[in-house]
Amino acid sequence: MQLSWSKSLLISSTIIAVAIVAAAYSPATSQNRGSSYMVASDGGQFVWRVNVGTGAVSYCVRRDNSTDDQFIAKRPPFCSAETKAAGL
Repeated sequence: MQLSWSKSLLISSTIIAVAIVAAAYSPATSQNRGSSYMVASDGGQFVWRVNVGTGAVSYCVRRDNSTDDQFIAKRPPFCSAETKAAGL
């Protein structure tokens, strides 16, 4: 079966339109919603941690710049207690 240019163009346009509509109804997520925290940092040793379920905020600090996995396991980052979410 051979398709004419007009039919090929129509089928291709329909497939692209369906893909665009499907993408419009799919929410974009940067992190898996199964995880309960979102993290923000400027790339240093200090990060803000936001509980996406409750809105509570805490911060974490690394004591040094080592990237050795064994050293990090022995000296994990310090994280503060969570604050209450605003308005609660």
